Amino acid sequence: MDEKKFWIAMSVGLLAWFVFLYPALKDWIVQNYIMAFFVITGVYLFIIMKYVFKTNPLSSPKMFLVFFLIWWGLDLIMPPYLVGQQGPISQDPTIFTSDVITYRLWGQTGDIGYYLTFIVTPLLLLFVTRSLLSRNAFFKKVKEQV
Repeated sequence: MDEKKFWIAMSVGLLAWFVFLYPALKDWIVQNYIMAFFVITGVYLFIIMKYVFKTNPLSSPKMFLVFFLIWWGLDLIMPPYLVGQQGPISQDPTIFTSDVITYRLWGQTGDIGYYLTFIVTPLLLLFVTRSLLSRNAFFKKVKEQV
C-alpha cells in the first residue's frame, strides 16, 4: 500500500468508526466489554498486520496470536493507566482498554488486582509469547511493536 492510499484508508476508517460503527455498537460494548475488547482489538491488529506489515494473519494464526499477546503485554506497561490501586479510575462502562479489561479479568481488587494487572500479566503474556517462538523470533517481534 502506498502512503497516499494509507492516509486515505486511515481517514475513511476513522470516520466510519467514530460516526457510524462506534455509536451503533456502543450498547453492545457496554454489555459485553470483555468480548468487545478482544473483537475490536483483534480487528484492529488484523488490519495492522494485513495492510501495514503486509502479512496475512489468516495464513498464520500463531503469528496473529503472538502479535496480539505482545501488543497486549506492552500496552499494559505503557501509560496512561486507567486503573489505580483502588481499581478503575472511572466507572464509565464504555471504557474497555487493556488495563481495565485485564483488571476485571483477574477478579481481584485493590493492590492485588493492581499488581496482577501491571506486573504479572505483562510478564505472563510475554512469557507465553516467548514459549511460542524461538528466542530470535521473539525479540524480532517485540522490536516490531516498540
